[in-house]
This record gives sequence, structure tokens and C-alpha cells, in this order.
Amino acid sequence: MIRSGRIPIENMGILDENPNLEILQFPITKFFDIPPQTTGGSGPIEIISDTEPLLRGWLMERKISSYFCNKIFRHSVFDGLQFPRGYYEDRYLMSQVLRRVKSVGISGQGCYYYRQHPAQTTRQPNDAEMSRNLLGAEASIVKAIQGYKSLNRVKVDRYLNCLAHAKALGASLWEEEKELLKSIRPSIAEINLLRLKPQLALRCLIWNILSIDRYLKFF
Repeated sequence: MIRSGRIPIENMGILDENPNLEILQFPITKFFDIPPQTTGGSGPIEIISDTEPLLRGWLMERKISSYFCNKIFRHSVFDGLQFPRGYYEDRYLMSQVLRRVKSVGISGQGCYYYRQHPAQTTRQPNDAEMSRNLLGAEASIVKAIQGYKSLNRVKVDRYLNCLAHAKALGASLWEEEKELLKSIRPSIAEINLLRLKPQLALRCLIWNILSIDRYLKFF
């Protein structure tokens, strides 16, 4: 992967003018084999504040990306946090970061150029390690959005992703991973509010009745 960034001085000025702003995101150009282009947006930045709007802005509205490379952070954001080893570390850590910060600014100034190449790790075959890392990342998101009713649909969708990765791991699924799946399983009450398609609703009902081992064998 080739990465390069341009951070106009205006973005640093935004942080100076907004001392309560903890993260500032600027544009990213993804997956193009062309020279990077600087995005010269204008006008006021968008500021998203408080935990639930921040999580919605990330998981539903797609205003906040999972990438860390196109953001400027205050040092205090990472107190006690570190990136895990393995794949999808951005997705895993973003769920924790957005639970601890109070405000994120979205700027139209600048550009982070992100280009994939064939040797990039996330373009390799989806082996057991990748499934395990994806399970951990998706589970961290489900844990982060517990208790937010507006995110119940996201919670169920992400939990289904967890089950898919658990199914891929099969017999190699660790006992602690089974306990994790059990601890974040959506309740029947949460599921009933979503008006799911019959087939998906049936799957949700079955996983609430069966143990994880029996559920994975059932499907």
C-alpha cells in the first residue's frame, strides 16, 4: 500500500479555533492508481458531538470513516489505548475511540491518498486469522453500540457478521470467543422491533434458543 497525505494549514487552525474538538477528519481518496488530488473544500466544518450521534455518523450515515490515516487526533484520545495486532485494527479501535471522545470535526480541506496494491494484507485470501480478526473487530462494534436503540439494526447486522466469521472458524473457535458471542447477543425484544424479513427473523430466533455450538452446527 502506498500512502501520502496533505494536511493544509487551515486544518491545524481549525483545531486551534476549536479547543474542545478531539478529532479532525479530512478527505481521503481511496483505491485509485492516479496522482492524488487535493480537495479544496470551503465553508464551515461539520462538528458531530456526543456518543450516539458519533456512532450513527460512523456506522449509519458514513460521515466518519474507519480510517485513522485521514484524521488528526489530540494526544489524550489515545490514553490507555493501542492498536491490536493483526488485520482490521482501525475498525476495532475506532469503536473504542468514538465511545470516549465528545466531538469530531469533518473538514473539506486536504486529501489523504490511499492506493492498494496486490500484496496488501487485506487483499490476501481470507484465512482463519483474518476471520478471527474480523470477528474481534465486529464484536467490538457490537459492544460499543449496546444500549443505543437507534442503532439496534446495526447491532443485529454486525452480530450476524460475527456469526458468519464464527461459522468460518468452525471447530477452531476459541471458548473465549464463544463467550464473547454470548455476551453481545441481541435480545428477542431488540430483534422484534426491527421488522426483519422472515428468514432473517427465524435465524435471530434460533440463535437466541440454541447455544453457539448448536447454532453453528444447525446452519
